Amino acid sequence: MLLRATSTRSEDVTRPPLAQRYRSSPLASPEMPTGITNIISNEAAERFSFYGMKCILVVFMTSHLRDAQRQPAYLSEKVALVYYHSFTSAVYLTPLGGALLAEAVLGKYRTVVYLSLVYCGGHLALAIDETRTGLFVGLALVALGSGGIKPCVSAVLGDQFGELNQHLVSTAFGYFYLAINLGAFTSTLLTPYLLEHAGSHAAFGVPGIAMALATLAFWSGRHKYTHVPPNASRFLRSTCSPEGARALCKLIGLFGFFAVYWSLYDQSGSAWVLQAEKLDRRFLGVEWLPSQIGAINPLLILTLVPLLHGADFGTPLGAVSGVGRSAFFARLGLVPRRRVRLVGLYELVARHGVRVTPLRKIGCGLVLCACSFLIPLQVEVWMEASGYNHSAAALAECNGAVGDGGGGGARGCGLRPSIAWQVVAFDHVPTDCP
Repeated sequence: MLLRATSTRSEDVTRPPLAQRYRSSPLASPEMPTGITNIISNEAAERFSFYGMKCILVVFMTSHLRDAQRQPAYLSEKVALVYYHSFTSAVYLTPLGGALLAEAVLGKYRTVVYLSLVYCGGHLALAIDETRTGLFVGLALVALGSGGIKPCVSAVLGDQFGELNQHLVSTAFGYFYLAINLGAFTSTLLTPYLLEHAGSHAAFGVPGIAMALATLAFWSGRHKYTHVPPNASRFLRSTCSPEGARALCKLIGLFGFFAVYWSLYDQSGSAWVLQAEKLDRRFLGVEWLPSQIGAINPLLILTLVPLLHGADFGTPLGAVSGVGRSAFFARLGLVPRRRVRLVGLYELVARHGVRVTPLRKIGCGLVLCACSFLIPLQVEVWMEASGYNHSAAALAECNGAVGDGGGGGARGCGLRPSIAWQVVAFDHVPTDCP
């Protein structure tokens, strides 16, 4: 009798399936969905962790790596570049598996949560083990975790909107994009400083803490989200249908350009960092660390996106219109302020009869990206022509020399151009098309 009663009670408290515990379709509301804050907070913290870890990888491998006896075991620049770009390739390859896992098996929410824990494990391995073993294990786990986050978090954001609040989708994704660059900017400034002054444990540990907070923020919003259940048969039908095949064929050509772009862009965290070590890094009265120069890119994006696209000031999370406006602000604990609208450059150009389409923006971005890589190329030509000695010993001996940005350097050290040349190059490297 006791066993039977225990069994009955156990069956009574069995948790219902995911589809029964959470709603599977968006609420019929004109307001901004309630879980958006959790998703955007998750993205800001996750991007902080990723870019903070990634920007110091090359410097860590060439200047801080240890062996099992805690003796220096630095990698050569060539080997460090191979490891860095192999990791970056894996980060872009694993989302293919993550997307299939989400659509066919786990669903997007559980894929993000489960693989975020794997991601945190990668940060932990990098933080506690400064040997090659810790490096390989950590990067492998981070790449695997990225496979669940990259294809799913933005899709979860889109799932929250229905027909009544569809007009707020672009506003939400605008703040999502803002969160990405805010996280990238702050971490690219902070983690190189930690690596230089507090060591690799702190430099990798802080991004790890940020990733744990990102996971917590996403998980804590689980009851606010719309959870679209996985459906393997629906996924296969839509992908393998004639319409799906035609859509994929159209995208392949466009993605080919993106693949070339990102393969170039990611050199800003590897070859550009190594070049920055050899430049005069005194800029704006500050001695910059080689890995910190990359912070210029998200800073410029945070500045230029409102100037190009326009912005609404005085309305948190964009222009929330309709009957739910006062309730939206009340829930956030904010008082609506008078709106001040900044007209962007794209709108001004459109008023004069020039159509600004996403494809034209992407095309201009690709041209600017190509031009930007001519700048570090020219800097390298200048240094090679001046007889610059690239050895570590020579670099340490000449480290006090101050170049003049275009034609000077200490005697016997060759030319040391100013880091301002890389700043100009970053100004021409867009990272997305919001």
